[in-house]
Amino acid sequence: MAARTAALESSPELVNLEPYGNGWMIKLGLSNARDVESLLTAEQYEAFTGPE
Repeated sequence: MAARTAALESSPELVNLEPYGNGWMIKLGLSNARDVESLLTAEQYEAFTGPE
């Protein structure tokens, strides 16, 4: 985990280049694991927000 954080600190462009890889910023935990069922997939979110 620290290696990814260090990679982002030295290469902030990873946020845009690898948002699902080395570009993550934070890790969240859920108090109720069933909440995941109501989250959108990346594709659903893109369809919801529309084209750029």
